[in-house]
Amino acid sequence: MFVHSAGPYSRMAIRQLQQLLSEQQGLIEAEQVVLISSVDIASICEALPRGVARWRDPQGQSLEALGLLLRGGNWPFGDAVRPALAVVDGRGHTRFWSVADNHRLAPCLVEALPRIERAFSST
Repeated sequence: MFVHSAGPYSRMAIRQLQQLLSEQQGLIEAEQVVLISSVDIASICEALPRGVARWRDPQGQSLEALGLLLRGGNWPFGDAVRPALAVVDGRGHTRFWSVADNHRLAPCLVEALPRIERAFSST
């Protein structure tokens, strides 16, 4: 999951992830989840289960390579990141990819769950 900030919209996405991990045990394990952001999001991740990884890309290089970074898009505060969800299998193949239309609202995990389940079952 690509998270754009530690703000309220990202908090909602993290809460959805927390709920999904607790309700869908066996489908998705905490160790399979990586949160990627250009900013420190530790404060909004405290309630997530142990095992969820957080990667920080302060320069935005990976985010830019994926087309998620909007340089200067959050003027006057800097860059904006388009939130996204991805499912990558053990071989590195992308099985699911969803990018938000709005740089504040992340793709809804609950709505994406059927597609995510299909992505996992096809691996």
